[in-house]
Amino acid sequence: MHRILIALSAFVYTLTAAGQTMLYREYARHDSIIPNPERGFFHFTSVSSQGAYTPLNLNTLIGYRDQGITLIFRNFYLNGNVSSDISGDYLMGMEQDFNTLRKAGLKAIIRFSYAESMQKPYGDAPLNIVLRHISQLKPLLQKHSDVILVLQAGFIGAWGEWYYTDYFAFSPGVLYPEHWEMRRQVVNALLDALPVERQIEVRTPDYKRKLLNDTVPISPAETYSDLPKARIGHHNDCFVASKDDYGTYKDLVKDKDYLQRDSKYTLISGETCNVSSPYSDCPNAQAELARFHWTALNLDYHPNVLGNWKTQGCFETINRKLGFRYYLIASSVQSEAKPGGEFHLILKLINEGYANPVNPRHAEIILRHLETGEEFKATVQDDLRFWPLNDTITLDFRGGLPASAPEGQYLVLLNFPDPDPRLYSVPAYSVRMANPGVWEKKSGMNSLQVVFNVIKKESLPAYSGSVFFKPARREIPEDVNLTIDGVGIDWTSIPSVSEKEGGRIHTLKTIRYRDSLFFLVQGSNLNPGFQLFIDADMNPATGYNAWQWSGNGSDYLIENGFFYVYSGSVHEWNWQQAGTVNLVQNDSTIEFGFPLSKLSQVGLSTEFSIAFVNDPQGTPDYLPDFAMPFAGARLLLQGIPEVRINGWNNKALLYWQGSVSSGVFTAIERSENGGEFKNRTVLAGSDICFVDTGLNPNSRYVYKLYRLSEDNFSGAITSSPHYLAKPVSDFIVMKGDGDSTDWTIIPPVATCFIDRTVPFRMAYYADSVYFSFLGVKENDHVRIFLNIDRDQSTGNINPLTGINGYDFLLSQDSLYTASGGNWVFAKKIQRFFKDGLLELTALSADLNMNNSVASFVAGVINGTPVPDNAPEAIFYKPITPARPANFAVLNSQATPFSKIIIQWSRSSDASGYVIERSVNDKEHFEELVRLPASASYYHDTSVDTLHLYYYRMFAYNGIQRSDYTFALGGKPGSIIESVFSQPSSEQDIRIFPNPVKETCFISLSSVFTGQVFLTLYDLSGREISQVYKGRVAEQENILFRRSNLSSGLYLIRAVDSKGTVRQAKLIIQ
Repeated sequence: MHRILIALSAFVYTLTAAGQTMLYREYARHDSIIPNPERGFFHFTSVSSQGAYTPLNLNTLIGYRDQGITLIFRNFYLNGNVSSDISGDYLMGMEQDFNTLRKAGLKAIIRFSYAESMQKPYGDAPLNIVLRHISQLKPLLQKHSDVILVLQAGFIGAWGEWYYTDYFAFSPGVLYPEHWEMRRQVVNALLDALPVERQIEVRTPDYKRKLLNDTVPISPAETYSDLPKARIGHHNDCFVASKDDYGTYKDLVKDKDYLQRDSKYTLISGETCNVSSPYSDCPNAQAELARFHWTALNLDYHPNVLGNWKTQGCFETINRKLGFRYYLIASSVQSEAKPGGEFHLILKLINEGYANPVNPRHAEIILRHLETGEEFKATVQDDLRFWPLNDTITLDFRGGLPASAPEGQYLVLLNFPDPDPRLYSVPAYSVRMANPGVWEKKSGMNSLQVVFNVIKKESLPAYSGSVFFKPARREIPEDVNLTIDGVGIDWTSIPSVSEKEGGRIHTLKTIRYRDSLFFLVQGSNLNPGFQLFIDADMNPATGYNAWQWSGNGSDYLIENGFFYVYSGSVHEWNWQQAGTVNLVQNDSTIEFGFPLSKLSQVGLSTEFSIAFVNDPQGTPDYLPDFAMPFAGARLLLQGIPEVRINGWNNKALLYWQGSVSSGVFTAIERSENGGEFKNRTVLAGSDICFVDTGLNPNSRYVYKLYRLSEDNFSGAITSSPHYLAKPVSDFIVMKGDGDSTDWTIIPPVATCFIDRTVPFRMAYYADSVYFSFLGVKENDHVRIFLNIDRDQSTGNINPLTGINGYDFLLSQDSLYTASGGNWVFAKKIQRFFKDGLLELTALSADLNMNNSVASFVAGVINGTPVPDNAPEAIFYKPITPARPANFAVLNSQATPFSKIIIQWSRSSDASGYVIERSVNDKEHFEELVRLPASASYYHDTSVDTLHLYYYRMFAYNGIQRSDYTFALGGKPGSIIESVFSQPSSEQDIRIFPNPVKETCFISLSSVFTGQVFLTLYDLSGREISQVYKGRVAEQENILFRRSNLSSGLYLIRAVDSKGTVRQAKLIIQ
């Protein structure tokens, strides 16, 4: 012990008052740049809603981290939605961005804007559109708030800076009361769209005062609350550009005094925009950054201002001090503690940054056993957001060690984790001290480099406080599937709450399983008589004091299978019977359970305690032992009943039942080929699916899922071993035929759990909307409610949930429309059932979905709602990219016999392209290459003159894909060069009726001359049959019979002798 202390400590001294030796250590500091979270310089990024979404690049973000950058600015530029809803593709692109930020270990400052013009009309959106957009964004902002540092108010005016606006001011800088009221509505909507733990920023101090009608800066008593005053911070986008920062300050003295005090507890970020020497030079810039508690600054603008800071020598200082920067000064740790006794730490540190953290963050003390690696943690009760700046912070921490803490040497560590369960264990989101040698890169903790000893020595101090160390690693029960049978084998993975050696009882366990609480008692020669006491609220002042154990207040009693509720006062023995419990017992096992709803008089808290006595009227045996405290127990979160998996190519789609609780998350671990389980991801509790990518098709995978909250967890459910299935297309190709293969890659929009997990899926393909439920029976009564316009003031009610606004109902094989509170039959729809898959298909036009970007949807299966964790789900109609235009296959001029050139016009709504090739015929196409959205040509050099080569291609956006181009090609050097253009209109080929049941007429216009070939193709571009060949008089009608064609979408293509090409879609019912 002394040898280790000499190695780690500067010196040791004795506190004579306590008779306790304290280990004292001082720490050196360093000036290196630390990539700490939620602070520092940031890079600017932007994405427009016109054209295909350009997502964040993971490798680029990782490169930023390598530069010490942990923040980006993300401007969501809604220039394509000034008068329309935000598209589903854009919203899904935003979700992808947030997930990418999480993978890279970064966070974002975000803003929404519509325009960039300083000339009328400015181009921003009116109030009703802004509020509708905020309502669309709310689910995403709530779900991904963990990677959002702050939301700038935005939306209004050029760049979202609230000045040059068509709707929210009379003229720039001239506002009437109605304009302020409109702005308040926007701000209130934004505050509602974010969790209360997150702030928004407005452009000037005067904006905040006028929005709140309050000229007093925030006080410590008001801060970090749900008050708007506490949640509105500041962004200054012309920092040190002039004395008034280009209009940021109206009254320099008053505004700056207000901002100095208000920014102590609210966030401030922004950018420079102009050189204004000496005002923008280092001395004043550093003073202003410190005075106004700056957290983050744009690294990309203004380059001249930032360049001057580098030249003048203050850039690196600013880089270090933006936000917080902690360093340790000294620590004192007691040299010895006993199990169940007191641990004492005195820690001194300083925050030399410009600001404290603004978002929630707490400090933890971690004790790590040097031999076993077992860790215990306790949370420091101080809120570090109130700690002083540039002054010594002293933490005098005392906590109780677990009575079960193993003896041995322990290393003391300091941890400032992100409190969100998705980020809690991610080192990139933990705070690193500015001291050499203390940071643990793997754990994200800071070692205090002090070791103390836990030893059973009665003379060591006891602990009488309320802060206790708990195991840092959760002991999560696995595959809990309980049956009360008196055997107990299904309790194997569940830890005991109390054990002892000797006596009749040796084990006491309890666990929540679904909606019930279960108990197991094991021993030998157990007497049939027993009592179990439950202290539901851990309050000795209420309930019955079971005198056999120390301080307790029992609220419930289970005695010999009967359930009792305490009804006495002042700890008198007075119980009211409230039914029975489900009980099976024998001489070695007593197993029983009851619904949690029985515990209604005193709610069961997350932490509760229990005690058991066997044969209380005869020879009693106690667990815990006589005179000991009740055994502590935990009410676990509701677990996931089942996880199901689809596998294809190198991906696996997992889906499960969503959580109904707020503040709950879903953790996913994965094992490959029988190896140890490793953390894969942590998702929002409302999430119901996850696509795992980059898998090895030859490996066997097992997944483990469980719920998490900030201070609790559930049991885990483990999947069956899973191999990836045979190769499947990565893109949607749907057919209404009841075959589940089409649905393999499509994530569910909702799930429910009946006696199995049932996924509800929707897909938009060609002109139709497809619906499916997997795991149902053919005679199940299934209904689907659709709110196409997302307006609850129109449409009918879903009687199961009470939600209004549904415009359409699909039931069995029929489509109904809402009319005055009634459902009116509209038409029959396609319905298929096969092997537990129910599939319905309706035309998009019949559902008014052609111009809808998203719809609310709810299902019902025999009275069970789908989803069963929310009133309804949302279906984002994806953008189906257009077929690549001007597709051409050309001879190479330079090397005609060894290269073929494929070219096309870029599509604004594609995220990439796939080119396929068939050799010697047009029947055996295989994927040749995938190309990014920026590509417009490809050179195929794997060709020779011995073969013919035919090419076709399609554009894709996510899993949506366009139709194929028609196949073009030939022999290298001898290709008859041709270009397939997208016809501008289908009016030259008219089909009636369409959809086709048995026959239809095809009418060709006078655009065609001479000989005409009319050919039928499927969507892959494969020729089905020749429909007509001959000369065509004006508007000639051609009879078409479906014959044996299956239901689906086809293409009719007409080509005349002059090369005129037109095509139209033909739908077979």
